[in-house]
Amino acid sequence: RGDSSHLEYVPSDAFDFVFTGYIDPLQDPLNLIDSEDSSSEEDDDAPCHEQSKEFCNSDDPISQYLRKQEQLAEEDWFASWVSEMVRIAKPGKIITVESVGESICKSLHDWGGVDKEWWPKAVHKYKWDVDPSSIVIAPVQHKSFKIRYNVMMRKNL
Repeated sequence: RGDSSHLEYVPSDAFDFVFTGYIDPLQDPLNLIDSEDSSSEEDDDAPCHEQSKEFCNSDDPISQYLRKQEQLAEEDWFASWVSEMVRIAKPGKIITVESVGESICKSLHDWGGVDKEWWPKAVHKYKWDVDPSSIVIAPVQHKSFKIRYNVMMRKNL
């Protein structure tokens, strides 16, 4: 898995266009699954996703708390990528994140991600140098990924 959340070696305000095709969601963001017990030949992430989906469908207060904590960790992960993307974009230029999945509880048939409503709030929470009104969210135009969306935003001048 790629990780563009640590691009300190890239100068700030360096690029006319910054994009990523996909941000891999975290697998087991709270480290709750014993890695020795979670081997699966078909899908190494399956136990993590099944556990997260169980949290989504549970009325148990502990499961609900864990679901919220997992999503906060996911949001921080996405924000670490986007923070670096905003930093290395030149003022006034475009930042794009493609093929974003909704949170695992909103889209049980995908790997997880962040909800569309998160982006404007994230601008303030993570102090991105982006105008929230510049955020454009559009559905992915591919039948295999129709449950995902793309995000575009402009760095402030």
